[in-house]
Amino acid sequence: LAAAAPFILPSRARGNDTTPPPSERITVGVIGLGGLGMGHVGRFLQSPQAQVVAACDVHALHYRDAEWGKRSPCGRDAAKAVVEDFYGEQMRSGAYKCCDTYIDYRELCARNDIDAVVIATPDHWHALITLEALRGGKDVYCEKPVTHLFREGQLVYGEVAKRKAIFQTGSQHRSN
Repeated sequence: LAAAAPFILPSRARGNDTTPPPSERITVGVIGLGGLGMGHVGRFLQSPQAQVVAACDVHALHYRDAEWGKRSPCGRDAAKAVVEDFYGEQMRSGAYKCCDTYIDYRELCARNDIDAVVIATPDHWHALITLEALRGGKDVYCEKPVTHLFREGQLVYGEVAKRKAIFQTGSQHRSN
């Protein structure tokens, strides 16, 4: 039995791996995959406590990322490639095919296996997508501004309180 232990026990049980097991990781979906959204994807990939499992954007490739563009690729196809390449490098097989992509944010928000959603869409979508994600049982990180109207803010606040959800908004450009 002792000789078989290295093959039966997970590496973290032997003290060789500090990566939390899947049951202890936060599964994340990112909605809006322009520059900010792709930045969030990259930061989540560096955190062993989180796992990016879904990406949503109406664009497979953003206009500014055309052949003549000077920026890194953005859009749902670029996010899928970045996520699957990163996690694939950590797998023995070298392959990872588990980042689903969506055009419609409602499909991502309806998934039961996603714990948290990052919203980095154009501003006028923030409140609507935040409410959909909260109603889908997700915790939310939303870029600023969260809302344009006072009533939208009240609805978001009310939904966060009702669901006892975690909600955060970013103001990096102000606080950096």
